Amino acid sequence: MKLIPFIFAGFLCIASAQEPKTNIPPEAEQSIALLRESLHKLTSPPKYEADCFLATYQLTQTADALKNKGDLMTAGVLYAQAWNGLRELKELRPEYEPKLVEFKMSSLEKALEATPVRVKEPK
Repeated sequence: MKLIPFIFAGFLCIASAQEPKTNIPPEAEQSIALLRESLHKLTSPPKYEADCFLATYQLTQTADALKNKGDLMTAGVLYAQAWNGLRELKELRPEYEPKLVEFKMSSLEKALEATPVRVKEPK
């Protein structure tokens, strides 16, 4: 088993897999860029929370499609990025739809169980 470290939103994430191959599709790259941009904007006055949530939704949709095609590693990486994005949204804007954010984080944790990728809360 090989451990694959990657950094997302300033946090070290670790994935384990037999094959570290990931083929992130272009639409996922666009969602990742939107998520990063939205998270960066969250340090400014409120109004980018919906963009951040939308980016995590798009990542989840792409990850679901990859999981259905059998690419569990790439799907797991995208699920983890969406989860980390929501965690950061929750941290920076706790007043933004807390029940919806918690529900989505919980569903992403369940989706991650079917992949070789794991996320942990930062210490």
